[in-house]
Amino acid sequence: MTLRLREVVDAALQALAPGPILVACSGGLDSTTLLHALACSDAARARGLRAVHIDHGIHEDSGQWARHCEAFAGSLKVELSVRRVTVTRL
Repeated sequence: MTLRLREVVDAALQALAPGPILVACSGGLDSTTLLHALACSDAARARGLRAVHIDHGIHEDSGQWARHCEAFAGSLKVELSVRRVTVTRL
């Protein structure tokens, strides 16, 4: 992580109330970038950084997205919970 990004992440963490950090990880670019940046932060890890992925089952590839998030979080050594939900279609 670049020094500038590290400074931005650390400043953002200082602005938050104390407590654990839970990142919603969809597997897309935004959430994986955020999770990676926070995983590189000792301050975020000290606060109990974790991630969650919601497998909604709507898209045929949703299971693949869940596996991607599991592998990515595992590579960062960040705990990830996958929650599978049933979406009722009207």
